[in-house]
Amino acid sequence: MDLCRTVPSALTVWVSVVLIASTATAGSMVGVPTNLVTTPPFPEGLAVTPDGTLYVSLVAFAPASEILVLTPNGQTVDSIPVSAGPGGITDLVGEAFDGHGNLFVADFADALVAGSCACNGRVLRITPDGDIATVASGFGFPNGLVFDASGNLYITDSFAGEISELTPSGALSVFVDSDLLRAPEGANPPVGANGILFTRDGRTMLVANTQAGTIVRIPIEEDGSAGAPSILASNLLGADGIAIDVKGNIYVAVNFQNEIAMLTPGGKLLAVFQGTGDNALRNPASLSFLGRRLFITDLAAFIPGATPGLSVMTAPFPGASLVPED
Repeated sequence: MDLCRTVPSALTVWVSVVLIASTATAGSMVGVPTNLVTTPPFPEGLAVTPDGTLYVSLVAFAPASEILVLTPNGQTVDSIPVSAGPGGITDLVGEAFDGHGNLFVADFADALVAGSCACNGRVLRITPDGDIATVASGFGFPNGLVFDASGNLYITDSFAGEISELTPSGALSVFVDSDLLRAPEGANPPVGANGILFTRDGRTMLVANTQAGTIVRIPIEEDGSAGAPSILASNLLGADGIAIDVKGNIYVAVNFQNEIAMLTPGGKLLAVFQGTGDNALRNPASLSFLGRRLFITDLAAFIPGATPGLSVMTAPFPGASLVPED
């Protein structure tokens, strides 16, 4: 059972203790992913409210898609239909809530369609009343979303290798443009910058580069501008969604390797979580904490016959707030 590897002594004790347990409820054993529920293809984005409501966005490859609304136990209680924009196709990925309860979601539209202009990507805002509006557009492949403490929204563009900033007033600009955020030459599809978050103090932005297999560290200067990007961690081919716990440890959904990598704040590998048998991870895409429960979307798009859905596991520490301290 290869649930954890490259585990330094700091984690050896808790790993050894929890893995000798013989019975547990779904997702309750530390570091042991459990399949929670099967969903329609293909679940990608994930956002969790403080009361535990899960919002799961679907890549539909179709004119319309939806966001599923689930309980923490995986029961679907509602859905939010989303129609296509100019691209004619709706492919919903990264999600984030602002401080007013509005849900923002990225739609890469027809970016993966041969001959597409790769310019129809958009970001939508869904109010608590269910009103949907486009707040930013013209992206090649908008993907990860995160807010800062001032209410600015940061959007990764996986094709452009850029991070855009959308202010509360609606002004859109490029915040970071770096080769470290682009896919290596010849990668197909050329998906670079993907999952994004801030460290707890808000002084560092972390970005996953999927095809490069890296986590990129971007310091935030005193004036709020971006410093020079650098590589924090590598050898994570397929790095997708990322999350952080209260200790500053970083969790990376390593899509191509069907595992979750746990890194120290400095980027050193602590543990790898995979699941086994029917509970094996299947192209994990997005991660979101609810206390110590770590929810995982299983995209299951690159494994023939794999079942898409949601998995859950108990992490060694609770998750940190998605919005950094002001």
